[in-house]
Amino acid sequence: MPHISRKEAKSKAEIVEKIRKIANDKDHDREKSKVGKHVSDKKVEIQPRRRQSRWSTEYDRVLIPGLPVALAGVELTKEQQDLYIIQLKIEEISLKLRTGNLGIPVKPEDRSPSPEPVYNTQGVRLNTREIRVRQKLEEERHDLVSVMTEKNSDYRPPPD
Repeated sequence: MPHISRKEAKSKAEIVEKIRKIANDKDHDREKSKVGKHVSDKKVEIQPRRRQSRWSTEYDRVLIPGLPVALAGVELTKEQQDLYIIQLKIEEISLKLRTGNLGIPVKPEDRSPSPEPVYNTQGVRLNTREIRVRQKLEEERHDLVSVMTEKNSDYRPPPD
């Protein structure tokens, strides 16, 4: 066993004490970083702090450009309300087509049965579930755009 002088022993003891203090401070900092609600000196709920992100906010919402979020204090006629609802449906369908989220259930038992497959001359299937849903949405969107152009002469259809 190597011999340790008193000076070295004292410095090692100081080092050990500093390490313990640092460890305790880190534990204390971890406790401070938790956000909690106190009721009569008892912690009811402890939630860790959310990590900040530049891509998302605390309140993620889907906003449709060009449309107000709320129509507070605005009196709309029945026709204006119908036009607004049609515009929202057009935007919703456009978003589904753009993102590819067509609302097809993931579980096979939740989906309706597919018709017999139809293939073209190259052997590519023409009536997959995705293609059928996409065609249905495009048709519905086209009908809504035609209704909107008939009712509102100032309406400009979406570019796509």
